[in-house]
Amino acid sequence: MEKQRRSIILAKQSDNQNHVDEINAYYAAVNQQLLAFVEHIKSLSDANIASKLNCRLQAVTDKEALAIKSLIGIDVSGYTHSINGSSVTHIEKRHGVNGAHDNSMAFAEDVARVEFILKNYDSVNALLTEDFRRFPRVWKNSDGTPSQMIKYEKQLNGTYYVVEAIPDTKRKALQIVSVYIKQ
Repeated sequence: MEKQRRSIILAKQSDNQNHVDEINAYYAAVNQQLLAFVEHIKSLSDANIASKLNCRLQAVTDKEALAIKSLIGIDVSGYTHSINGSSVTHIEKRHGVNGAHDNSMAFAEDVARVEFILKNYDSVNALLTEDFRRFPRVWKNSDGTPSQMIKYEKQLNGTYYVVEAIPDTKRKALQIVSVYIKQ
């Protein structure tokens, strides 16, 4: 089904070869470790177990660290991206096959392509406090205050969003809170 979906998306694209190349790179960018993690979390019946599991991803790039520092004032050099089982559960409930909001993340492979978005984002913005109510607030700074959050955007065939919490802690891990696509 994934292959069929890919050919439909590519057939809709313009003659812009760079855009087609970027779509092809997106489809090739499935992180198999993350895919296995997502599928494992989806198979669990106990949300408490899922919340204790974590998948560490790529290191934060210099480009990202500079953008985040200018947006929210936190130096995330040396940090990594990470996703917790609770976030996968949230993504599935809100954006999965039977998502309450949409089903833009019906394919686990789309979640497993999140690193492509993080490496190739078009823009990144700080989320305002009023935006926080839409996302789970499980991440806190070392002083117990809620962590700040940012949102990456990447235009493909629709816009892919990645929302990340930036907890200022010793773990030095940015935490993916949600991912979704809007057409």
